[in-house]
Amino acid sequence: MNQQKPIAWPVRIGDRLATAWAGRRIDYYDTIDSTNTVARRLGRLDPEIAPHGTLVVADEQTRGRGRMDRVWQSRPGEAALMSLLLRPAALAPADAVGIVLVTALAVCDACRSFGADALIKWPNDIVCGGKKICGMLLDMDADADRVRFAVVGVGLNISGYPSAEGLRHASCLNDAAGKVLDRADVIARFLAEFERRYDFWASGGDILPDYSARCVTLGSRVKVAGLMETFEGEALRVLPDGALMVRRDGGEETPVRAGDVSVRGVMDYI
Repeated sequence: MNQQKPIAWPVRIGDRLATAWAGRRIDYYDTIDSTNTVARRLGRLDPEIAPHGTLVVADEQTRGRGRMDRVWQSRPGEAALMSLLLRPAALAPADAVGIVLVTALAVCDACRSFGADALIKWPNDIVCGGKKICGMLLDMDADADRVRFAVVGVGLNISGYPSAEGLRHASCLNDAAGKVLDRADVIARFLAEFERRYDFWASGGDILPDYSARCVTLGSRVKVAGLMETFEGEALRVLPDGALMVRRDGGEETPVRAGDVSVRGVMDYI
């Protein structure tokens, strides 16, 4: 477990930053219900007070959540629990899925920079050796045609992870990298990767090739559990709108935009 005092985080993260805007304001909490909840509150403030790239980080969350309102469990001192507040210049709600792809790439590349063989399980889980080390969640406040602000939350297991029934597929970055890492170093590296990827994407750059190259789901046998049906097949590619194209066992190709996608050999799916 990281023994350094959490109160030093803002200073230690800031000292390691090499970004222009990501993480240049940091709000730190010892214990918080959810970093996404706080970042959403900040999003409603004047941008001069809570600018684009504001980072909310906590040592412990009491009500962390993931996709489909699942609980995200963590123990104090063991994870990077953080949310980034984003204020896109001109972004339609339908295009906000790009933020999810950017975040997954940034976390994946940050983990790989420390020696972990990290890959992306569509759409936004990071896995090492078939075990999950990170999950993400996107919230946003939007009008019909414009995103006012977005909040992307990241929960990255670094020095440990909860062990319980139903969580047998979890792991942490230290185990994957084979060394003890400082959370401040990991967060600073993530922010650098995120800013680079985000600026490229926001200027019209295509991030799908890099995302696809890191996506363990593609080319794999998958089981899709949707709201209306469950089926199996092969994951073919990720579409520009973020959907996963799956070839069903019968040969029909179906775009998957929601639901659970299990990947053969990943996170206990056999």
